[in-house]
Amino acid sequence: MENNSHYRNKVRTTGVLLLGAGILFFVLGVVLGDKPALQTYLKLLQGIGVYLILMGVLNLVRAYFFQKNPTALQRDRIGSTDERKTWIRYRCGNNAFIFDIAAAIIALLVVGVIQEPIDPDLAWWVLTGIVSGTLIIYAASLIWYESKY
Repeated sequence: MENNSHYRNKVRTTGVLLLGAGILFFVLGVVLGDKPALQTYLKLLQGIGVYLILMGVLNLVRAYFFQKNPTALQRDRIGSTDERKTWIRYRCGNNAFIFDIAAAIIALLVVGVIQEPIDPDLAWWVLTGIVSGTLIIYAASLIWYESKY
């Protein structure tokens, strides 16, 4: 039972830290918003802040549900240390990483060969495709390995 309360407290602490960091980043982005030289970076800082806030809230909600449902807490704690699931997650991450590196290298080679200026919209679409492809490879690998092993 001690391990369960320790794991729930770890999830809650992670949630509070993520929420605090997210609020800090977002507030910094808003407070420093009148500096025109930093405008692009401040929007990125605000975006990271919103992401961290959402992840913190998600962890706090998980901790709340773990408090209400101890069997879900036990299942999640065991699942996080299960060797088979850990191996599957590492293998899926490796597959996604290989795709990401290959796609980035190909994009950089194409940019190096092209002599004309690159359209920023095209660059964003390529970057979005690389990130989306990485997530798709990870999810597909996860489904594949879960069914195979």
